[in-house]
Amino acid sequence: MREGDRLRNAPDVQRYLVEGEPGYAGPWMLFTKPEWDEWGRLAERLRHTGPPVVLGKYAEGFTVGEARKYHEATYSIGMGSGRRFVRQVDLARRRRILDLGGGSGCFCIAACQAHPHLSAVVFDLPPVAEVAREFIASHGLSGRITAAAGNFTADPLPPGADVVIMASNLPQYSRDIIQPVIRKAWLALEAGGEMHLIGEMLDAERTGPADPALWGLAEAVYGSTGIAHSVTECVGYLEAAGFTGVTAHEFIPGVLIRVTGTKPA
Repeated sequence: MREGDRLRNAPDVQRYLVEGEPGYAGPWMLFTKPEWDEWGRLAERLRHTGPPVVLGKYAEGFTVGEARKYHEATYSIGMGSGRRFVRQVDLARRRRILDLGGGSGCFCIAACQAHPHLSAVVFDLPPVAEVAREFIASHGLSGRITAAAGNFTADPLPPGADVVIMASNLPQYSRDIIQPVIRKAWLALEAGGEMHLIGEMLDAERTGPADPALWGLAEAVYGSTGIAHSVTECVGYLEAAGFTGVTAHEFIPGVLIRVTGTKPA
């Protein structure tokens, strides 16, 4: 907002832009700044005929330091998403959450803060699991939330959960990877359990919204096999895996959709 020859933050964005404010999102906004030049080579990336890698920049060689920097960024906006999830989903009768690729653990942290009876497992790559333990400990929840190291595309999933979450990592994977992962989640879930696939999803015509489309394009910049998936495709992934009552819900308008289904009891 302009005041004479000076500019100041508008009240509705102040808490996101000022370091020290509870909602400060600076780490997320600035995280990709060093990669800006890569977008200048987008045409080169799209013409590249060599083999892509499944995880792009998160493939082997992803260090604890890189994981910490990345998830300090995701944490700065992730706790808000975790609290939104808790407001949208009734967890009162659930016992244990498994978060696939859960990063800093925001969804599990928010759920366990809201529901003292819950326990949870964050399942992510070894460097990320190490960092997740730090975030979990900072909330005093190490006794109820564990961080298990593994690659959910290749390794067995921890058993015993009646809720599975896979949030905000959808564009990192291709269709032929996502479908088996969701089937593994179905097999790992307790009977009567539920899965929530939360991600940047295109509309049925695959013409937008812009944010999911750009996330899919970013995977080409990173040399990944990941793509942008549509809501229709994501509903189909859960149904093909055996989930029933599959529905799609707006999670963050124009950005994230939550697709949920139940494993028959």
